[in-house]
Amino acid sequence: MVLSHQNSNIQILLVENNLQQAELLRAAFLQNDVENEIHVLKNRDNALAFFNQNSPRIVFIDISDENTSGLELLADIRENNSLVGSLIYVIGDTNEHALIEKAYHLFVAGYLEKTDRLDQYVTKVEVLKRFWEINQFI
Repeated sequence: MVLSHQNSNIQILLVENNLQQAELLRAAFLQNDVENEIHVLKNRDNALAFFNQNSPRIVFIDISDENTSGLELLADIRENNSLVGSLIYVIGDTNEHALIEKAYHLFVAGYLEKTDRLDQYVTKVEVLKRFWEINQFI
């Protein structure tokens, strides 16, 4: 199944420089029958260039790795009017609650804790997918 909104395929963007984490998240979407392409970019600069040509509906940003500049990217997204309808989730492996709180102050839809276990990502994606269906986001 390809997630769509108003007869248009939903673009999903993941800003994550750890390829193992990116592949786990991709696999979790596939196990939940979500076949949308997931664009994986390694940092803020790549993501900003991507936004010049695309308006992804769902975005996941790693905030625990300084190399991705996650919070800075999140602030940039919130200033971009073409991305106003995007759902932004932050992911991380941090217990730094102040960092998570800063993300919520920038109006993220949620925080997902990173894991090295596919089954845990599968459960998280299943919950997100059901949430999007219930709220008619997809």
